Amino acid sequence: MPTSGGRRWTSRPPKRREQQEYSADDTLTFLIQYYGNSRASRKLVRQAVDAHYAPLVAAVTALPGALAVVQTLHQAGFHLAIVANANCDRSVQRMVRQIGLREQVDIVLTSQTVQMRKPRPGSTP
Repeated sequence: MPTSGGRRWTSRPPKRREQQEYSADDTLTFLIQYYGNSRASRKLVRQAVDAHYAPLVAAVTALPGALAVVQTLHQAGFHLAIVANANCDRSVQRMVRQIGLREQVDIVLTSQTVQMRKPRPGSTP
């Protein structure tokens, strides 16, 4: 059975506790405290998390034709949203701005913001 970071991936539905989202900042703060530093500043944690995600943010690009489709839908009056499983909302917001989608969508919502990963079992018919 494959593992990633100590987590076992199976075909079973995730348990409720696995649906809960913890922010990257909170996770890093916990790990720093766990390994003996009880005084990690929020500013330093934020900088470390941003540095971790910087290569991903820098590398993100839109799929060919995606911007044109989103622009067309926006101009036609559709309300658009981006909903993503992500534990660092700042990074997702940066990516959306970088590829030029921010002005085209009404909202960008991450699982960090609502503290729950999608899909939530039982939330859809």
